[in-house]
Amino acid sequence: MPRLQIGVVKGRVAWLLAIALLASGSMVWAAEESAPSKPKSDASKPKSESRRRLPPHYSDVVTEEQREAIYKIQDEHAQEIEEQEAKLIAVRKKLDDAVRGVLKADQLKKVDEAAAAAAKRRASRRSTASSGSAAAAPAEAPARPRRRAR
Repeated sequence: MPRLQIGVVKGRVAWLLAIALLASGSMVWAAEESAPSKPKSDASKPKSESRRRLPPHYSDVVTEEQREAIYKIQDEHAQEIEEQEAKLIAVRKKLDDAVRGVLKADQLKKVDEAAAAAAKRRASRRSTASSGSAAAAPAEAPARPRRRAR
């Protein structure tokens, strides 16, 4: 008799767990549906205004006047920063071209194939992440973390 009761209890627990998972999933789905969506890019704003952000840990400390003063300082330096970023991109391209110049044709082909495969994996991860299905994600090694710009 005790064996029968354990089986019944396990079955009921399994059903309760399944119901709880379904209920929590539908609540998350409903919350996502009702949440206002933010536009991905703000094309109507100038680049300097769309990038307006306070430095880390400032938002809880500064007053509105200080916030506007910081934004003004950022706007004054935005052009120079964009020019320096463009120079950095050009230097990185020059570096990449020089490094690729060391390789032989067959090595370049392998590097290009590996890069294309990596881009395909990233695209598939993005598409599965945007669909919200974590279970459908490919069983690959996790991506390396991005290097932070210095």
